[in-house]
Amino acid sequence: MCAIGQISDRWRKPLYDGFEGKDFSLSGGLYFKRNPEQDAGCVEFQSQVTYSGNGALKLSLGAGRGETRQDGSQRAEIWERPELWVPYNEGIWYGFAVKFEEPIPQDDHRYVIAQWKREIAGTLGDFSPFLALRLNRGKLFATVETNLVKAAQGGFQGQATCCDLEKRRCG
Repeated sequence: MCAIGQISDRWRKPLYDGFEGKDFSLSGGLYFKRNPEQDAGCVEFQSQVTYSGNGALKLSLGAGRGETRQDGSQRAEIWERPELWVPYNEGIWYGFAVKFEEPIPQDDHRYVIAQWKREIAGTLGDFSPFLALRLNRGKLFATVETNLVKAAQGGFQGQATCCDLEKRRCG
């Protein structure tokens, strides 16, 4: 445990989990967060469908697994352990593979594949999540949220979207 005001440097160690066991690897730093938002979520360690190695996670949702919250949110999320979160002013690389079970959802719904959240001390605004990968209408989108740049409109029609920071047009 680090003292107040000090940040652990344990986040610098690369995290890896091949999901080849029956639970998360102790050195992988990942876990399935048990909370009311995830009552409908399920995580399964399986070996039938893999990208590399002998294991993979299967995340699923289902009305029979728990109650849908009033806001309609259903989640099956894998989290990094908080003591391994990267400090805001540091860069980090992530790598993972995702495969959707057929049929690929084509509805107008935001299926969040991955999201990154950070607390910014002394800053006003909603930075949760500041970066996300989402599936909507069968297409993958990356979204960036910030209060430092005016938001651009567009995206879900398969069109490129960008912020016109220097009065340049998207190309």
